Amino acid sequence: MNSQYPILTDHRESSDTYRGELIRDGRFRVVVCRERMQWVFQRQRAIKAGVGGTWDALGFSRRRETLERLWREKSGQDAPAHLALLPERFLKPAAAIRGTDN
Repeated sequence: MNSQYPILTDHRESSDTYRGELIRDGRFRVVVCRERMQWVFQRQRAIKAGVGGTWDALGFSRRRETLERLWREKSGQDAPAHLALLPERFLKPAAAIRGTDN
């Protein structure tokens, strides 16, 4: 099967197929950290033939506003519109169940 999008199954945040990926636009993306505590803003290194490119963390945040600022500062472009679909604050799994963010 030849797919335009990778199958997201890898547990390593630096992987091109990291299962916690939420948003990808060019060489930048937002993922949920492995511990599910916050978002990570990443930039992809140069892509190697047949391997894909490793992703490096450029910042961490529990606030969408910070992700939008990081995106502008690091990419030189406005954050993609679909970033606005994320909640204002990252909810830890237990907080989401209780309905609080404490």
